[in-house]
Parts: sequence; structure tokens; C-alpha cells
Amino acid sequence: MVGKQTLSLKYFKDLVQKRTGLTFDNTREEILRQKIAEVMGQRSYKSRAELFNSILNNDHEFLAFVNHLTINETYFFREPQYLKLLTNHLVPELLTRKPIGAKLKIISAGCSTGEEPYSIAMSLLEKYGANTAGLFSLIGIDINSIALEKATEGIYGKLSFRNDEGQLNTSYFDKGKYNLYKIKPLVKELVSFQRVNLLNNFFPIELAGADIIFYRNVSIYFDSATQQKILSGLASLLNNEGYVVFSSSETFSHKDIGKLTLIERQGLFFYQKKMMAGAPGVPAKIKEMAARKSATNARPNSLLTAKGKNLSPGILSQTPAKKHVTPEKKKPSLHGPAKKIEPELMFKEAVDFLRKKENAQALALVVELKKIEAFAGKAYLLEGCILLNAKKYADAEFALGQALKRDELDLDAHMMLGLIAKNNGETAKAIQCFMKALYVRNSCWMAHYFLAEIHQSCRDLVKATRYYDSVLKILEKETANASGLTFFPISFHRHDLIHLCRKKIAQLQAY
Repeated sequence: MVGKQTLSLKYFKDLVQKRTGLTFDNTREEILRQKIAEVMGQRSYKSRAELFNSILNNDHEFLAFVNHLTINETYFFREPQYLKLLTNHLVPELLTRKPIGAKLKIISAGCSTGEEPYSIAMSLLEKYGANTAGLFSLIGIDINSIALEKATEGIYGKLSFRNDEGQLNTSYFDKGKYNLYKIKPLVKELVSFQRVNLLNNFFPIELAGADIIFYRNVSIYFDSATQQKILSGLASLLNNEGYVVFSSSETFSHKDIGKLTLIERQGLFFYQKKMMAGAPGVPAKIKEMAARKSATNARPNSLLTAKGKNLSPGILSQTPAKKHVTPEKKKPSLHGPAKKIEPELMFKEAVDFLRKKENAQALALVVELKKIEAFAGKAYLLEGCILLNAKKYADAEFALGQALKRDELDLDAHMMLGLIAKNNGETAKAIQCFMKALYVRNSCWMAHYFLAEIHQSCRDLVKATRYYDSVLKILEKETANASGLTFFPISFHRHDLIHLCRKKIAQLQAY
């Protein structure tokens, strides 16, 4: 028995990561600590140990615990350029290959409270009208049952309408009391929802044969190994030539992945499952899932309903044997105190950890580097980069501001502040930050590229063309392999970027 001893957070971190893939490194550890206290208070657990043993040995309690951990931060028509890519390019292309009467299957993976799949449904209704229901099958999946219940209800507040595209609410929503909006049956009936753990070895058979999977703003919560496993699983659900769509901030970090090939269209990057050797058919893991369907239905997970139908739940990874856990006692070190590391080596090691996405180790070194004034600026810069990757924009902006106080000509800091402003829709501020970056290093092609994108989105075609042309001139030089940035490793070959910029310029000149 553990008794009332305080159980280390590591037990919870390891269990949650093993079963769901979610990570809680140092940047998110406080969230985990708060959620544990919240669950203990709500469910009357007397100690962390009691809670841990409950979630370890009881699937229902574990899933209830996970409901508290996942972040349900989204809104309608988020990154609308990808919805336009869907309706204007991907869907028309795939529909031409579908047999008459067969529906195009679109999955929203990590759909949270439903804003994304409903946005997809509304976008399709705008284009296909009364034919939409006969042409498409839309499924939203998530591990959080509370979020899925809200999605099934389809009632939303003003925070779900942060994008201007969300002004379609008068056509597809009924306004209710307290400034709440309820999605109309016309849209609601197009989408079904299922609880699915993306780390599963097996998926519900209803997901097989997908044509398009939206997997946006989800992968940032997983480490690299987990991302690879999940993407492999998603690829197994896709038909050959099907697509996986990420958010704009995630795609650059992935490159080609197994069966998924990174491609570009209309300046947007996404993935396609290329035709493999052998006849197409239902993937082996789906077939095995079908064979185990009766065992799946016998598990204790509750079913969720949408459109009046019962839906099969996803299955958690195999539950370990029931056991009671006692915390390990710390053993005294056999080697004495740790050897002191020189600041230069400490900073290099921190950067290496960042590039390997081992953020907890990187942040541990950041704490020590902040104590050394000569390295404090770089430490704040490193912290800002980690927080930016975690989409904690306000905290990242503060850290980067501290870095600039120590070195106002820091190229990385200006670039990252520009990205934060760009992601927040603060166009003027983003332009100012990228212009400052060019003042520091005019040959920074990435600053030119982002300025070109911004001016293109603002319909300033002359400036956009000029900046794309600047990127070309820089990249065409043999010495242009480096961008001058420490924390922005180039994810694409130079020749690919040259081709992209030439294509952009040609498109702009065609207007």
C-alpha cells in the first residue's frame, strides 16, 4: 500500500504518455499538477497514490482523468485557407475517382468540441448544397468524451467565432439565450462523432477507407516517436492517394513520413498517401479490428451517440496487469556530486535537446543558464523558442522580449516575435518584426519569405512579388545554405524553395 505519501508526478506522466502519447514536460508540468489536484477534489481521492492506483487499474477512471488533461481550444473556420484547399482542390479531385454512389470519407482527428468538422461540413454545404449529404461522410474523433458530448450537442459561445469566416452563423446556427448559438440540423446531421485514442494499435472499422484526414494542431502535444506512430496509424486508414492535412505551423516539421509524401499546392503544404505496390484493399490492422469487433464491444467504454446512432468507441492500448504501485525510494548516488558543466557546453547541449524536441532537458539547462549573465540572453531566446513551439505565445513573447533587452540585434528573437504576431493576426506588428530582422541580416531569406506571404494575403501584389524575388536571389547563390538563424533549421531543400518562389511569382504576375 502506498498510503498517504506524495507520489511523484513522473508516475502520472509515464502512464499518460504510454497510453495516450500526451507529454507533460517542464513547460506543461504545472498543468498536470493542477489537473491532478482538481480531479482529487472532485472525486474525493485522499492522496495522489490513491488516484494513481485507480486510474492504473480502471479504464473508466483513466478515461475520466484524461478528459481533464486535453486542451479544447479551437474555433470555427480556423486557418480557412485549408478549408478552401479542401473544397476547391482536394475534394473535386477525389470525387472524380469515386464510383457513383460512393461517399467521400473525411475524418477530423482530434476534433475537440466539433468546430473543425462542422466547419468542414459548412464549407461543403456552401459548394455542394443539397447534394452534400449524398456525397460525403464526415467523422470527428477525439479521446475526450466531454468534448465530444459538447460537439454532439452543437451549442457554442462567442469564443468559437473568432474568425471572420464564422459570420456564416446566421445561415447555419440558431441564436439562443445568453449569446449562445446552436448548430442547425442541416449541418449537425452531416457529422458523426466517435471516441478514439490515436495511439491505438487498432481503430474502429468505420474509420477505414478515409479519403481525407484533418489532423491539425494536435501533433504538438506528442513527442517525435509518438507522432511517427500516430501518423503511421492514420496512414493505414487512408485510401491510396488520400490526404492528411496539418496546420500551417506543424507541416514544416514533418517532411516525408513513411507512406505519406509532403506536397505543395497553392502555397500550402500537406501530405498524400502514394499508391503502393499490390492491390488496394482494407488495411491489415483494420481487418484484424473487424475480427475482434465482438471483443471490442464488450469493453467497458461507454458509447457516444450522434444523429440517433450508436457508435463504436475507440479502444485504449492494452491495459497493463492490475497492480498496486509503491513509489521507488531514491538511491544515494554512487558517483558523488554531478560534474560542473561549462556554460558554453551547457548552451550547446540545450540547443541539441531543443532540436531533438527533448524540451524538459532543454528547459532544465535554461534555468541554470539564466543565472549566468553572459548567457542569460541566449537562455531566454531558447525558452522563447520552446514556448513558441508549444503555442504559448504570450509567455514566448515575454521571454523573447527579455532576450532583446540583452541584445537588441538578435535575429532569432525578431523572427520569432514576427511569427507570433503573424499567428495572432497582428499584420502590422509582424511586418515590423520581420523588417527589423532584415535590418539585422538582409540576407535572411526566411524574413523575406514571410513578408512576401503577408503582403500577398493583404493583396499587395507588387510588394509580395518583390519579396519572393528577394528570396529567389538569396537562395540561388551557392553560399545561401544558411539562413543566419540558430533556432530555425531549414526543413526543405533549397531547390524546392526556389521552385516554390518561382511558382508564387508566376501566380502573382498572372493576376
